[in-house]
Amino acid sequence: MTDDEMLTLVLNGCIPVHVKANDYEYDGWLVSAFAKRRGGWRCVVEDINGRLFIHNAAQLSEEEK
Repeated sequence: MTDDEMLTLVLNGCIPVHVKANDYEYDGWLVSAFAKRRGGWRCVVEDINGRLFIHNAAQLSEEEK
C-alpha cells in the first residue's frame, strides 16, 4: 500500500488491514497515521488483543471484505 492509500483509509475511520512483515503477519485495524520528522509516514495498527504496533505503509494491505 502506498502512503496516499494509507492516509485515505485513516481518514475513513478504523479500517481492517492485513500486516505482512519479514517474519510475521496478522490482521488488525488501521487506527492512526503520522508523519515522521525526516519525511515519510507511519501507521498505527491495533491487533486482536488491543496492542498497538507501528508499521510503514508498504507492510499493509486492505483486508478482504
